[in-house]
Amino acid sequence: MTGMNLSSSIPDKKPPTSGVFTSTMVVVLVFSLLLIVWGGMQWYLKVQNDTLAVKKALYEAESVKLKGSSVDRVASFTTRMNLSKDRVATNTADTEKLLTQIEGLVIPPVRLTKYIFDAKGSSVAIQGETDNFKYVAQQLLALKGEALFSGIRVEKLGKDDKGVITFSLKAEFLNQ
Repeated sequence: MTGMNLSSSIPDKKPPTSGVFTSTMVVVLVFSLLLIVWGGMQWYLKVQNDTLAVKKALYEAESVKLKGSSVDRVASFTTRMNLSKDRVATNTADTEKLLTQIEGLVIPPVRLTKYIFDAKGSSVAIQGETDNFKYVAQQLLALKGEALFSGIRVEKLGKDDKGVITFSLKAEFLNQ
């Protein structure tokens, strides 16, 4: 075979590829993935904004409750706390201030009949009258809500023939 050249200078033509992943398909696939991720992020942001709006509305509704008597109660607590700090610092109790403070805690259906202040300054006893046991319980809860006292107990509770309920409560001062 003379005359035949085995090294061919003409490049072989490859047949056109008809595969699935051509360059345009890769671009379309990447674009589709980006679109899906973007849509998911938009959906997530919308859900978070809706949740935030609900919580903001709840916060605003609750903040309305903090106006008025609730704020006065916090201010009253601050005043009582300052009074108890002053009392602890001086280690003597101002009976007039304590009586005024206890009178402020008395609920309207209860009438105080006696106020006994311990000379050592460690406790106070009050006696009163009312017409319903419910008011005695409410008075006990009002005194228990006072930051100045560490322990409150019922010393005496009774009802006479006329239906008048008499009671005696003793309260120990805080940090004594």
